[in-house]
Amino acid sequence: MKNKKTKPKAKIKVGVIGLGIMGSSISSNLQKSGFDVHGVDLHAPTRKKMKPLLSEVHADPSVILQHSLKIISSLPSSKSLVHVCHALCESKRALKIKGTPILMETSTLTLQDKMAARDILLAGGIHMIDAPLSGTGAQAKTKDLSIYASGDAKDVKSFSAIFDGFSRTNYNVGEFGNGMKMKLVANLLVAIHNVAAAEGILFGKKTGPRYQKLGQHHWRWRGQFAHVSSAWPHDGCQNLEPSHHEKRGLAKRHVHYLPSA
Repeated sequence: MKNKKTKPKAKIKVGVIGLGIMGSSISSNLQKSGFDVHGVDLHAPTRKKMKPLLSEVHADPSVILQHSLKIISSLPSSKSLVHVCHALCESKRALKIKGTPILMETSTLTLQDKMAARDILLAGGIHMIDAPLSGTGAQAKTKDLSIYASGDAKDVKSFSAIFDGFSRTNYNVGEFGNGMKMKLVANLLVAIHNVAAAEGILFGKKTGPRYQKLGQHHWRWRGQFAHVSSAWPHDGCQNLEPSHHEKRGLAKRHVHYLPSA
């Protein structure tokens, strides 16, 4: 007696809105990981570039709900996010979409703007996860990203397989907005580390040995310092010493993203 053939598991469909430096890597890595990815970008040359790499590429975010209720956004501004939110809400109404779409928002924007976007989506029956990413564009290409996901626990859990498709690690950091707070802390630490690295390079240079050798032997750490080895200065590099005002400005630049008291 022949065994009954089991139907192959259908690919999980994911929409990615914004195919820039981060979004292009997120979407292409998800496609390589076995997802059925539909991308959206307003820029025609970007769509042309990404078309061979994804299942489909569109110009209008309003069409994405025809393909998937799981959506990721990687956008350049709060204005872009508001536009996307209104487009998704209108699309849900027009298409009479059943179920609850979820937008995973990965951009680094102010907390006030993310909360405003969440309220727009909730009014239209769409949930939102605040999930900024830690990592550079170069790291995104190799899936070397960390995700700080915040929002409804069930919504975050529903993205678990998707997280694994384009990142190295992911963390559920609690209520909505905690993701951006964690991202800002991480950014501040990276900025401080960069200043410390510059001071260390300068000190090494002043002590006499070839300071490229210092980098080769002592700066092999993975993670936030990974870029130091590849970006280690050549003999002609100047102006390594951070100014007093640059040091003082590190924290002030990050406070801008938090709600006022």
